[in-house]
Amino acid sequence: MAELVQITNYASRMVEALLVQFRGKERIEAYLKHVLAPKIQELENVAIAIKGQLDLDLASGDMLDKLGSIVGQLRLPGESDAAYRLKVKARMARNKSKGARDDILIVAKLVTPTAKWAKTTVIQVYPLGLIVQVQTVSDLTTEEAGILKEFLDGTRGQTISLSVVVAPMVGAFGFFGNTLGALGFNAGKFASLV
Repeated sequence: MAELVQITNYASRMVEALLVQFRGKERIEAYLKHVLAPKIQELENVAIAIKGQLDLDLASGDMLDKLGSIVGQLRLPGESDAAYRLKVKARMARNKSKGARDDILIVAKLVTPTAKWAKTTVIQVYPLGLIVQVQTVSDLTTEEAGILKEFLDGTRGQTISLSVVVAPMVGAFGFFGNTLGALGFNAGKFASLV
């Protein structure tokens, strides 16, 4: 869809667009400049304002609540606009989801707090299962993990079983170089055991 660009010079554009036989006619030009152009400008200003209110990234307060209710996401008492906007975006992605791997990755990244997200992996478990591994820089709170699980449950297809594993990547055991943040056999708290 084309970007909506505001035009601020309707009067001069209308006069320039006049047919040759009407140019220089004072009444016609005055009507265009002082009657018609201001009305068109007012109408466009209202259209731009409405577009701005319906833009999820710009909406706030009551307008954001209305946008959230349209997609089925209600605001919790005391929830900030930024946190709620993130949930609304995740709900929109969830509503459009067909349960595909990429859909789940998008929702997982949207719902996991940006400062904590590191990597998300989806593993197919046959016949109809998925394991979603969300690696984080630090531990998620119980509330954050609950929100992640809730949104991912709604993203998957009805016949697909889903397991969500949330693990901080710092100090995690894994084969060095293969796993994000892995310490390998010779480092970390399990170094002496292997």
